[in-house]
Amino acid sequence: MKKLLFAILALLALPLNSSAQFGLLNAAVDRAANRVAARKIDEAIDRKVAEKTDDYHRALLTEGRLVSYRIQFEPNTATLLPDSYSMLTELTRLLQQQPDLRLSIEAHTLRTGNATASLALAQQRADVVRAALVKNGIAATRLKAKGIGEAQPLSTDNSEEMNQLNQRVEFVKL
Repeated sequence: MKKLLFAILALLALPLNSSAQFGLLNAAVDRAANRVAARKIDEAIDRKVAEKTDDYHRALLTEGRLVSYRIQFEPNTATLLPDSYSMLTELTRLLQQQPDLRLSIEAHTLRTGNATASLALAQQRADVVRAALVKNGIAATRLKAKGIGEAQPLSTDNSEEMNQLNQRVEFVKL
């Protein structure tokens, strides 16, 4: 980031007309934004790979946040797919081992369609995950459900592959 700042300051000191400086400055800002977006995407892919490890859910204790792609829903619904239950079982076990742990369950959706509908769907999904944990014996008072919808995408790339990184459930330590 320091290099970028120096590069921008150097561009501003060039004896160019204002439109040329503005163009160079915009290009530098675009390159920085692309690097930030690429880093976020790389981190999301790393998380997807890390989910295959046994201690993945313990990141919640050390980092205060767990991003999960293992909790999946039928398209455009809040119906959990069967593959989601193993993650919920692991999370239930962790919550049972940590009786003081409280969580916010935050559901994120794909960047498609109507933002209002996406927000409503995200809230329904967060509620379903919360209900599943309560059904597994976790006290409802320890869990907060929050629908985020498409408001906090990890990728703004509109390709189907990259947009899939946006649909996730995050568990945040309260």
